[in-house]
Amino acid sequence: MIRPATTEDIPAMAALGRIFHASTRLAELAPYDEGSVADLLSGMVRDGARSVVLVMERGGAVVGGICGVVVPAYWNWSVLMGQQLAWFVHAEHRGGRSLRLLAAFEQECVARGAAVIASGAKKDVAYGGMDALLTRRGYFELESMYLKGV
Repeated sequence: MIRPATTEDIPAMAALGRIFHASTRLAELAPYDEGSVADLLSGMVRDGARSVVLVMERGGAVVGGICGVVVPAYWNWSVLMGQQLAWFVHAEHRGGRSLRLLAAFEQECVARGAAVIASGAKKDVAYGGMDALLTRRGYFELESMYLKGV
């Protein structure tokens, strides 16, 4: 089941975030802090007008989630854009369920007035599948993001 997140879901979502963080190179820049993620998600859950926070449940447990914001596009403030900030589904529960989570996010962004939706995919072993999934849904790759610690 996919549904809007509540404050009770935040610990489970923050725990999933730890799994995601460990699967990336982000640890090279800073360790994962569940408190920071929990605070961010708490604010997003409370701000339902601009924020979208959804969870995926299986057997009563949160096994995935997606969150983002709907904000004016930087190149034209009259266009609202849904920007996915985090999207993670535990490996055992991926496949078509992940796609349904993305579709629910898109639907919520459109309900808030978004005309454009941006979604990311980390460049790792699963990138090819994510690229194909997003391309099939009508997304196109615009740019890559580069990070460095300073």
